[in-house]
Amino acid sequence: FKIYYTQYQLPIMAWKLENGEKTIANLLCRKATGKYKGRSYTAWYAPDLPFSYGPWKFGDLPGVIMEIVDSRNEVKFEAVDIFNYGSYTDIDLSMGPIVSNAEFYNQERLHALDLKKYYLANVLNTGGHKHKIYYYNNEKLIDVDKLNPELRNKFLHPYLLVNNPIELEK
Repeated sequence: FKIYYTQYQLPIMAWKLENGEKTIANLLCRKATGKYKGRSYTAWYAPDLPFSYGPWKFGDLPGVIMEIVDSRNEVKFEAVDIFNYGSYTDIDLSMGPIVSNAEFYNQERLHALDLKKYYLANVLNTGGHKHKIYYYNNEKLIDVDKLNPELRNKFLHPYLLVNNPIELEK
């Protein structure tokens, strides 16, 4: 695989600081809600870590985002643990070129097409799946192989397997 670096401006989200506290990884977190690209999110941030960082494109809160989940429970980022190595290492940007977002997304698209070809050739057409695929029915995970043929074919369609974008709106 190739390494690329991009530079982009993180979106500014209009967070609403809410009442509510929760402990995540032994840190007291506070609640915030906001909307981004068609999804409503609840974030839990740790004021004791006074850095405005979070997963993916999220940030801009008065503490590190320890957990964020959308209202439909389709997107969730959750910190599992926080620990201190005692030192840090600078990121080595010489490992790959700095490219524009357009060039990066073009490379990402080409890579995704290769993955789709691999998936179609090596997973769906093998007669037996190399990977297990599960369907969640709001109660439990069900092995797709145990569904009736009509449902199984529906859930194994490549469009349904790979297309639940985080950003629902442009």
